[in-house]
Amino acid sequence: MIAMVVLFRSVVYIFPGLFNLRQFELFDPAIYSSGFVLSSLGDLLINSLLFCWIILFVKQEIADYKFPIFRNKFKKWFFIIIVLVCILFITFVFSNILRSLVADGISFSVTNFFSLTAYSFIGFIVLATLALSYFFITQILLNIISSLVDVNNFLVYIIIAFAGLLLLTFAVKDPEQVFGCNRTDMAACVPMAYAAQIVLQP
Repeated sequence: MIAMVVLFRSVVYIFPGLFNLRQFELFDPAIYSSGFVLSSLGDLLINSLLFCWIILFVKQEIADYKFPIFRNKFKKWFFIIIVLVCILFITFVFSNILRSLVADGISFSVTNFFSLTAYSFIGFIVLATLALSYFFITQILLNIISSLVDVNNFLVYIIIAFAGLLLLTFAVKDPEQVFGCNRTDMAACVPMAYAAQIVLQP
């Protein structure tokens, strides 16, 4: 089912005239555009909803799945590192999407109600959907790590947050160019993301 959804969405990208979505103002790149995949606010809305559905579907399907325990320590820690890198990468990608949404001029100033537009409310839906997707996908990945290591979950969160900050400090010379936001924003984003996981994790 996931493959069918991805295939259908890919066909829309390959043949944009199939549904002629550009005729609608929501799909106008002048309102929002962040690359080929997220070329309009409408595309961002559709992709965020589909992505959230996929994550919820995967979460439900693997709810009772028991991940195999690696006897080889090298394989186990190699797999853990891969999962950690995936979590950090997802964090940076989501941060970039959120920043681009705000930077493109869509008003999210709730203190000034009359500055909000129809696109603002669509943006709020996108933000909520992305936040929900991020929470569940990181929860899935953190559960995988927890099943592989015999340590407290709180320690896992600290390790991930520390790895993210370490990456920003030494590996990324220009985070604004790579991820679309400055070092201060990313430094705040990484530990806050996992603080939320600590609070919300059952």
